[in-house]
Amino acid sequence: MTLSTFLSQYDTPGSIGLLEGKRNVLEADKEKLVSLGKLITLKSRHITFRSGNAGGADEYFSAGVAEVDP
Repeated sequence: MTLSTFLSQYDTPGSIGLLEGKRNVLEADKEKLVSLGKLITLKSRHITFRSGNAGGADEYFSAGVAEVDP
């Protein structure tokens, strides 16, 4: 799925993005998850991201989101 397809399907008023992922993240993937969280937050207008504050993928994606919108 491309970013534009994702946004056209899910970036609608009232949408909630629930973060769920692996706790064990490869070192090489940590910065990618931060970048993805940042990119989606910059490009979307309506998505509110929710996390259970779990370590791992949730933590890194959330860090990217927080860089744009704490």
